[in-house]
This record gives sequence, structure tokens and C-alpha cells, in this order.
Amino acid sequence: MSMQSKIYTIIHAAASADVVNYKYYQVYAGATTIATINGVSVPMVAASIIDTSVTSIAGTNVYVLGEPIDVRDGPQTLNNYPTPTPPVFLVTELGDFIITENDDNILNE
Repeated sequence: MSMQSKIYTIIHAAASADVVNYKYYQVYAGATTIATINGVSVPMVAASIIDTSVTSIAGTNVYVLGEPIDVRDGPQTLNNYPTPTPPVFLVTELGDFIITENDDNILNE
């Protein structure tokens, strides 16, 4: 398991938590309540936080914090751009290098 930064981008109420598309790492109680975390009833006081990997959650005034799964397990570039392809190097008969990138911008060295 990778180390978590504890700065999460998503907060959902327990009633709308989506463990299929999100990975939650903290449970926060907005008021004194009983939260059901991963099938276990846990009494929580107001403003308390429990660090845990959440697979199921229920409760009133209970919130979960985490990340979208596609960000946690996404491609290495983690953006909307395609993964870059390396340029192609060709050697001419004279020994010159020709650098091409998708047949655009041919450079002679």
C-alpha cells in the first residue's frame, strides 16, 4: 500500500459514499454519533477522525474523505493528454541523424 498524504480531494456524506468509484481513507464525525465502518459500529464524538481504509460506511453526521479511484490507480501521466511517444531516430547513408516525431518537424544534425 502506498503512503497517503492525508490531504484528500473528496468528502462525501456516508449516505452518498461510493466505494466503487472512490477510495476513502478517513471517517469524520460532524456531531456525536455512531458510525458503522466496514460493518462495525463505532461511537464517535463530534469532530473526531478515524484513519482507516473504508469499504462500507453508514451513519448520520458521518463523512468520508478520500480520492477518486482513477486518480489513485490511473495512468502515470495522470492528465487528459495521451502518454507521450519517444521520437524516432533514423541514420542516413551519410551518418546524419534525423529526428522525427510522427513524421513532423524533421531536423538534420
